[in-house]
Amino acid sequence: MELRDIKKAWRSLQSDGFAATAKKAARKLKYGGGGGQYAAFIQKYEPAEAELALQRKSRLEKMPKISFLCPAYNTKPEFAKAMVKSVIAQTYPNWELVTADAGQEKACSDVLRELSRTDRRIQYLRLEGNLGIALNTAAAAAIATGEILAFLDHDDTLAPFAAFELAKAANEHEDADFFYSDEDKVDNLGRFDPHFKPEWSPDTLKSYNYITHLMAMTRPLYERCGGMRPGFDGSQDHDLALRATELSKGIVHIPKVLYHWRAHKGSVAGNGAAKAYANDAGLKAVACAAKRENESAFAEQGLFKNSYRARYPFAKKPKVSVIIPNKDKLDLLRPCVRTVSATKEEFGLEFIIVENGSEKPETFEYYQKLEESGDGRVVRFEGDFNYSAANNLGARSASGGLLLFLNNDVQATEPGWLTAMAEHAKRPTIGAVGAKLLFGDGGIQHAGVAVGLKGWADHVCAGLPVDGGGRFACSHLVNTVRNVSAVTGACMMVEKSKFDVAGEFDERFILCGSDVEFCLRLLSLGFLNVYTPFACLKHLESVTRKDSPIPQSDFARSKKAYGPYLAEGDPYYSANYDYQSKIPRIKR
Repeated sequence: MELRDIKKAWRSLQSDGFAATAKKAARKLKYGGGGGQYAAFIQKYEPAEAELALQRKSRLEKMPKISFLCPAYNTKPEFAKAMVKSVIAQTYPNWELVTADAGQEKACSDVLRELSRTDRRIQYLRLEGNLGIALNTAAAAAIATGEILAFLDHDDTLAPFAAFELAKAANEHEDADFFYSDEDKVDNLGRFDPHFKPEWSPDTLKSYNYITHLMAMTRPLYERCGGMRPGFDGSQDHDLALRATELSKGIVHIPKVLYHWRAHKGSVAGNGAAKAYANDAGLKAVACAAKRENESAFAEQGLFKNSYRARYPFAKKPKVSVIIPNKDKLDLLRPCVRTVSATKEEFGLEFIIVENGSEKPETFEYYQKLEESGDGRVVRFEGDFNYSAANNLGARSASGGLLLFLNNDVQATEPGWLTAMAEHAKRPTIGAVGAKLLFGDGGIQHAGVAVGLKGWADHVCAGLPVDGGGRFACSHLVNTVRNVSAVTGACMMVEKSKFDVAGEFDERFILCGSDVEFCLRLLSLGFLNVYTPFACLKHLESVTRKDSPIPQSDFARSKKAYGPYLAEGDPYYSANYDYQSKIPRIKR
């Protein structure tokens, strides 16, 4: 064999065998234990061929026509074929595919035109010029005849049961007019990176387009919200989702992977920087949505590409009452008060120290100096310590419009955190607001609570690095403002009026559980709870009363309070995750 032949064979081995092996290995690391784990999930939870056959024979009570709208532009022929064939393979029969082709490449147009002749349910619309993805999609919508409009990119594919699940959801939720599902990515090696989503989460949607695919809505809702509009190309679906959900009568999440997002070098799925303009369009869409909620609001870039931060400024900064239960431990209390004072950002602050059981003279000397300075007051809680009752006493003594419940082992490390919490707590729709809390070593201690996690309620992504450790799910959970069921009382902000309406902390909880139960009560009253990573503090968790055993009565009351979530799962944490792990892992 000639040397040039050996080199050619070696290059071929590298590009084919080695590259594929490396890609598989990288994928194995990409999602909590690997592609094999996701493959097992698919096999266990997705319908096998026998079930798909039953779906093809079944007839739902109502059979709404579903129009899949697909704007096409110079699609690779093999991707176009896969897209069309995935629609044809649907087990639900009452669908149509409307392809609006604005491309200049004849090979792609020929394939799409030819495929449209294979099934009468396919409409091929040749556009005279490229109007941009938003208006190209709008052109498809204009000739569609379905009652439900669903959005499909030209190089992606659908699960064969996608239309069936969509029609089924429309039957089960008669008042619903907006639907979305889970999704994953697909390339030449198969499916990977599942995106398991929460139930409807408006603040999460302002942080990043968590809905993406599969998104569908009724035609009346599409028309009522104004449909696709120009000026947002690259994030036109995010803009549409924000506007449509604001006017929706009912939003349904289908917790099944119905959509496969094509990952290749030129796609956002394969390369987040492939369409840099999409980030700018998304920022504009979120800014518009924030202004529709509050005319003073605006938006900023988030902590990673294609993520955003909606801001809600104050006309006047409100007074904050910082409520801190304490028993001696000046080595904790002093830095807590000092660091919060140093980062108060012109807020009016009052510290309310709820004293319970201190014995050291220096503790009372510190209290006296704090009161003489005018920065704080000390209220005495008599008897055995009760976390709920102590905080309630502090709240009743507060004069601020915002209450900040804070453990004495929490320390502020940088400015901006008070504003980050208060700008959400003041919004009429928001109940409790929680912060990102870090252990002393910099790892995550709190990034929101998922009810049902570890069998009770626990902190998601606890122990991971501050940025989530590079995992897709953790990165998004940790680094975006998002809706949560609950936040920890170690650092919780709530308007005093809402605290009073909700009825304070339940004093039957002695040491733990009342913060979560209180947050769930806020949800039941129609408020939303929010976690923000833009408030980041250090928490030396449970240092103060680490020797106090948790009463069994707290566990019993927690189990009763969390009951519905233990049975059905936390709405803001996907049912497709393994609830025995604090780190999001695929359910086995």
